[in-house]
Amino acid sequence: MQQTDVQRHNEDVQYLWEEFHRGNPSRVPVLFMMNPRLLLMDPAMSEGVSFADYFADPQIMLETQLRFHKWRRLSVWADWEMGLPKDRWDVVVVDYQNTGEGAWFGCDIDFTGGMPRCVPFLQDKRELLHLEIEDPILGRCPQIWEAYQHINGRVAQGWEYEGAALSDVASPFAGTDGPFTVAVQMRGATEVCMDLYEDPGFVHDLLDFITTQTIRRILAWGKATGHSYPVEGWYFADDCIQYLSLGHYREFVLPYHKRLVEALSRGKNKIHLCGKVQHLLPTVRDELDIDLFNLGYPTDMGKLRKDLGPDVELQGNISPMLLYSGSPEAIVEAAKTLLESGVTEGRRFLLCDGHNIVPHTPLENLAAMYEAGKRYGRYSNSCSQ
Repeated sequence: MQQTDVQRHNEDVQYLWEEFHRGNPSRVPVLFMMNPRLLLMDPAMSEGVSFADYFADPQIMLETQLRFHKWRRLSVWADWEMGLPKDRWDVVVVDYQNTGEGAWFGCDIDFTGGMPRCVPFLQDKRELLHLEIEDPILGRCPQIWEAYQHINGRVAQGWEYEGAALSDVASPFAGTDGPFTVAVQMRGATEVCMDLYEDPGFVHDLLDFITTQTIRRILAWGKATGHSYPVEGWYFADDCIQYLSLGHYREFVLPYHKRLVEALSRGKNKIHLCGKVQHLLPTVRDELDIDLFNLGYPTDMGKLRKDLGPDVELQGNISPMLLYSGSPEAIVEAAKTLLESGVTEGRRFLLCDGHNIVPHTPLENLAAMYEAGKRYGRYSNSCSQ
């Protein structure tokens, strides 16, 4: 560890986030986007648990997440609380990675190679005419609801892990991976992109079906778990829009994004987008009232800050591949370059990877990025309040 005073670190981090939310941070916060796949894909840390095991047994899912949080708190320095929790663990989730929504719509999950993926099932477009979702909670994958009930039951029982209780389980399906991304999961990327040219009416029918059922599902899950809609600051994603030109995005996807935010949000919105989406971002911001972008490594964040101005929060975007295979010196230089690109104008920038730490990434590389963020992300003076 490059830092041993956990109490001092935690106090400083708490104060930093208070500053950030007031709009007057003394430096750029630094986080890492990571999840239990770091354990599951590493034989030295998996304890023999595979993703198939993790998905099949909610108790294994719960305990693996808590093992992950313990490892993260003890091993990965960032602007989050370090050390074992005094009272309660971090919020846990019903975690089907990027396959849960596709599975809810009917995709099988394939674990070949260790990572889960959705298997497209709409090879015959006519099957869409007969596709029904009877129960908006269960969809076509009841095990997600069953996993939620199991983990929520553990929270209610006061179940403990290493002497600390669970704090809460997040409700699944509060957001969406995005209608176009789900369409790709259901039909296949090549097939959907060909459909844009060969059968645009089908694409609209598919996206209309997905959007209608997504809204229905989110509202039903919200009611079942005690959350009401619309909400302030609704968060969603749609990574696969990177395949689209601006014209195709406006024609095929934007109308369904608008339906989502009109049904589920009453204020500014937040979005995660991986991939090469720079050409879409001003339109996404203007049309969907976005005030937070979490972005992948292909985006030129300095240019984006110039395009969008100082009032939008930007999060990103050091390459996960660089963090995995680069030298600490190269990582420091990349962080320095990003922080000096103009992206910090307005003090609404969060330095993180772009997007999701790769299994087996060396801890010393993460430490190098964190220290670079603290060194080069410091603001020269305080904003007036």
